[in-house]
Amino acid sequence: MPGLLALNLVAEESDDVVTVLGAQISVLWQYVITREEFQRRERAISALTDTLQGLARQLNIDDFLQTAISQATDLLAAAGGGVYLVDVPNQKLELRQVARFSTKNVGTKLAVGEGVVGQVAETGQARLVNNYATSTERSIDLAENTQFSALLAAPLHDDDVIIGVMMLAHVGPAHSFSSSDLALLESFAAQASLALRTARLLDAQRKQARELFVLYENSRTIGSSLDLRHILDRLTENVTLALNVEQSAVFLWEPERAMTELVALAVDESFTGNLQDIKIGTRTPLQSGSVAALVINAQQPVAINDVAHDPRIASQRGALREHGVRSILGVPLLVLDHVIGVLVCTMYTVSRSFSGSEITLAQTLAGQAATAIGNARLLTDERRRSVELTTLQDISTRLNAGSGLTTTLESIGEGVRQLLPNIDIEICLYDPQTETLNSHYATETSRNYFVSESGVYHLDQGLTGWLARHRTTLRIGDMQQQRTVYPVRSNDPA
Repeated sequence: MPGLLALNLVAEESDDVVTVLGAQISVLWQYVITREEFQRRERAISALTDTLQGLARQLNIDDFLQTAISQATDLLAAAGGGVYLVDVPNQKLELRQVARFSTKNVGTKLAVGEGVVGQVAETGQARLVNNYATSTERSIDLAENTQFSALLAAPLHDDDVIIGVMMLAHVGPAHSFSSSDLALLESFAAQASLALRTARLLDAQRKQARELFVLYENSRTIGSSLDLRHILDRLTENVTLALNVEQSAVFLWEPERAMTELVALAVDESFTGNLQDIKIGTRTPLQSGSVAALVINAQQPVAINDVAHDPRIASQRGALREHGVRSILGVPLLVLDHVIGVLVCTMYTVSRSFSGSEITLAQTLAGQAATAIGNARLLTDERRRSVELTTLQDISTRLNAGSGLTTTLESIGEGVRQLLPNIDIEICLYDPQTETLNSHYATETSRNYFVSESGVYHLDQGLTGWLARHRTTLRIGDMQQQRTVYPVRSNDPA
């Protein structure tokens, strides 16, 4: 179509006709341009829809959302955009993906009804705001560090249910959106909603298949191996896969020492962030207010979806954020209603709202881990008892051989060391005439570091004298830390 239309009408009386005709041609010309632009955009949407439907069958939800918002941003030549999904139980909108804006805002949440995006989620009506910089409807999400001048927002639907909002923005007063832009975004969001529904259905199927595989694999591993380390390594790997988290770890609980021990750790292979330096076998005192402490005390799962704001971990917030932790799920390992450990799942790159079904799955997986640990402990105890009985029988045979005192004490000492390896022993006999304890047998380390030079102890002297005076068993778990002396009762834990 020509870019210029000239009308050469010379009749003076035709001036008014020319003016009216020119105005009509101008309107017609603008209509043709608008219609062509609209058709071009419709063709673009049709092509993008085919692309989205194909991607929905291949990508996970977040990858699909990233592609969709990037295409919408390109289609409308916006400065950037974001896509929110509705967290129905909490009535929140979670920012899941962005295009051309900082990803640090991903995971932030808005209340349904808050700001323009929240109102779109509440009413289901698309919105256009060209004076957004001065609008009272601004919300503190992406706009926190970006000065938007104009904003478009359209709902994402699953039948009649609003499941999210797609938002585009301009930056700078020179840019604005038109009503045709709003119509175009609505059309694109409608097509994206259909593709998102497909993606969600496929994601649910993949998730179910993954969960069934993990449950089967865990059962097979537990039933085919007696190597606890191998079992727990596979369990944590499978937990990471099934729950789609960035790190999973199993900690054993030592109540007598109030400490936890890291026994298994798995990290998602796609995670590229820096993890805190923690090694298998590390023992850590239980910190009040930590996720492990909350789980052990409640004997229930504890989900911290937002480390930055959850009041339950206020005392540990600084340390967690220092290590980049965004969300944590802790689940107890229970054997006969006793906590023997904690399964901890961690997210670093984004915040994560753990659903009820995910928590239930984590409990099932934690139950499998607890079963494996319980079985391993029973097997270890059984083997230890067998060795103990054999050793005691051997000691009894040697004692009944009628050897002299020295040989008898040596037999006792050697037998005790077989039952309790890596310990040092001293055997003292009481002399009623002098009312002293005399050392008659000691291992080399005991002789070098613990035994009195004279080998004689008075009843009021040290732990040896305490034992003679009280005539009861004494146990001190840590000579450096535990200064209080207390007797061991028959029902005390071993």
